Amino acid sequence: MDCSGVPGRDSWGNLGGARILSHRVHLACGLGAIKSRWYSLDLPSYNSRFLHLKPLLSSSSTVTISPVPVLTMHLSPVALFVAGAAAHGAVTSYKIAGKDYQGYQGFSPANSKNVIQWQWPDYNPTTSCSAAKLRCNGGTSATLNASVAPGDSVSAIWGQWTHSQGPIIVWMYKCAGAFGSCDGSGAGWFKIDEAGFHGDGTKVFLDTETPSGWDIAKLVGGNKAWTSTIPQGLAPGNYLIRHELIALHQANSPQFYAECAQLTVTGSGSASPDASHKAAIPGYCKDSDSNIKVPINDHTIPQKYTVPGPPVFKGTGAKKAREFAA
Repeated sequence: MDCSGVPGRDSWGNLGGARILSHRVHLACGLGAIKSRWYSLDLPSYNSRFLHLKPLLSSSSTVTISPVPVLTMHLSPVALFVAGAAAHGAVTSYKIAGKDYQGYQGFSPANSKNVIQWQWPDYNPTTSCSAAKLRCNGGTSATLNASVAPGDSVSAIWGQWTHSQGPIIVWMYKCAGAFGSCDGSGAGWFKIDEAGFHGDGTKVFLDTETPSGWDIAKLVGGNKAWTSTIPQGLAPGNYLIRHELIALHQANSPQFYAECAQLTVTGSGSASPDASHKAAIPGYCKDSDSNIKVPINDHTIPQKYTVPGPPVFKGTGAKKAREFAA
């Protein structure tokens, strides 16, 4: 059932599976999380759909969500906006070489002016491989940077995450000089970590929720971390680190969530990825790629997945470290 669409002014009528009457909206799509501006319906048994309700909102807006049991919520626009802050997710803090770093708080910018993370505008997903926002979720700068040495661990922490299907990719990019002039352009991005699908295709399919065959499912909930290791021997300098989640829960409609932060790598290493390990962002994928446009509910396709992008750069180390932390 598709409830997506953009209603106009308040009126009687039908929109997909939605029955609209004045300030009351009936959504026959399943109970889900409400998202600022775009409202995301997230249930294991339903794909995520978006419905733009802003023209319908007033201080007395009523939203009724079905099927049974019906839950009626009387929410002000302010309450709806606050609820939207947790609808999908973003990296909101880091632990780097054992030290905690606050991330950017997208809906509370006054509380996160001085952080290592590029300041992104919202939690909304990027939906195209060619969008400029794909690089760092629209972020452009940060005031601080974290010091890290090759072999140190970097944990990105998502304050909230809801989707159980899709890859995790961790990228780095060496700046030519100061962070102020580093914009991540060109084919300089390289992967230091990735995680994909491990289901057997018999009992655990690409779209299976419980148990999920995807490592990304370990992030579902609140304050979950993904930990990676800075490649051994990596040459010192200023770098961007980019954590990317690609949500594939909605068939053929990928959602990209990426945030960037600033790291200064110390030491005397000389390892640097060659061209076969590098890519541009945007540019490392195409919307038509089979690992981007995935008919995830189709059990007749091979139940395998290849993480997009070049191979992981391991530096001078022979082992890629990865772990999950709650």
